[in-house]
Amino acid sequence: NYKMYFDNEGVLKDEYGSKILTFNGEFTDKGVLTINSDNTKITGRNTLFNNTVFNIKANGVMLTNLKFVLNESFKNNANAGIYVTGDNVTVYNIDMTYDTPSDVDAIGVYSYDNNCFKLINSSFNYIGHAFHEGHNYPILLQYSNDAYVSGNNINSTLPLREVDWSGGIYGGVGMDKVSSFAAGDSKNLQFAGNNVYST
Repeated sequence: NYKMYFDNEGVLKDEYGSKILTFNGEFTDKGVLTINSDNTKITGRNTLFNNTVFNIKANGVMLTNLKFVLNESFKNNANAGIYVTGDNVTVYNIDMTYDTPSDVDAIGVYSYDNNCFKLINSSFNYIGHAFHEGHNYPILLQYSNDAYVSGNNINSTLPLREVDWSGGIYGGVGMDKVSSFAAGDSKNLQFAGNNVYST
C-alpha cells in the first residue's frame, strides 16, 4: 500500500511529510522514492529495497534501519542509491549491497551541496565494474560541509583505473574514477571510527 503515501512520480505526498513512515517487507523496482518534506523519518522493519532508491531533497530527514540490494544504474537519481541534497539529513544503520553495471557511473550514497550530513553505523558491500568508463564510489561527498561520517563498514572491490594528475587538479575528486570513499570541496568533514577495506 505504499502508493497511498507516494504519488505516481514516487514523491511523498504532502500530508505525510514530517511523519514517521515505517516500511515493512520487500520493495522491488519501485524506481526513485523522493522525500521533499522536512523532518520526515523513514525507517524499516525487515525491509528490503531491491533496485528501489531514495532522493532526499528536504531538510532534517532521517533514513534508518533499511537494507538495499542494487545492481542497476540510477541516472534519474544522480546515479546514486541514496542521493541527498537536503541539510541536516541523517542516514543511520543502512545495509547496502551494490553490484554495479559495467562502465557507468554508480554511487552508493551521494551527498551533494548541503550542510551537516550524517552517515552513521552503516555497512556497504560494493563491487564496481567501471573498467573502461564511468565512476565507482560507494560513498561520495561534494560541497557537503560539516559532514559527520562515523562507525561505518565499507567493503569495496574496484577496478584498476589510470589516474593522471600531471595537468593539475581541474576536476576535483572526479579525476579519480574509483574510490572507496571520496570527498571533495566538503569543509570540516569528520571521518571517524570507520572500517574501510578495498580490493
